[in-house]
Amino acid sequence: MRVDVVFTLTSLLGMTHALRRSCRHNPQNWGEGWYYTTSGDTLNIVASDFCVSPNVVAQWSGRRDDSNARLPPGINLRLPCRPRPRDCRRNSPNGDGAYVIVSGDTLNSIAGDFCTTADALAIKNSHLIRNKDSIRTGWVIQVPCSFNQ
Repeated sequence: MRVDVVFTLTSLLGMTHALRRSCRHNPQNWGEGWYYTTSGDTLNIVASDFCVSPNVVAQWSGRRDDSNARLPPGINLRLPCRPRPRDCRRNSPNGDGAYVIVSGDTLNSIAGDFCTTADALAIKNSHLIRNKDSIRTGWVIQVPCSFNQ
């Protein structure tokens, strides 16, 4: 079997699917909401999924936990909350993942869902993206996938 085929198969089998956290919106203030912790959550992990710092989650929720300390399941955290419909499949040890561009995507809208900038995505995918304003449906790009722990 050719080396490139083996490498491709190994890469695909090694992918894990992200477990994107979601929040329940506050009906009085759509910009904030609540997240209930699950096993293995820390302030760092939760914060990375909502594109905020652990200090913001701690302050909004009145928590004094170390940002790396495991939180008990079922704790109600208050945090900034906005929908992030895009997800990724982690495919590297550095926290990056794959995202397939769909019709209607822009680099800016993709970047917002992955807590980064269009410029950073263009640099990370410079082998594919020559112009930030010209991306194609079906392209597989690398995105930060830190919430997939």
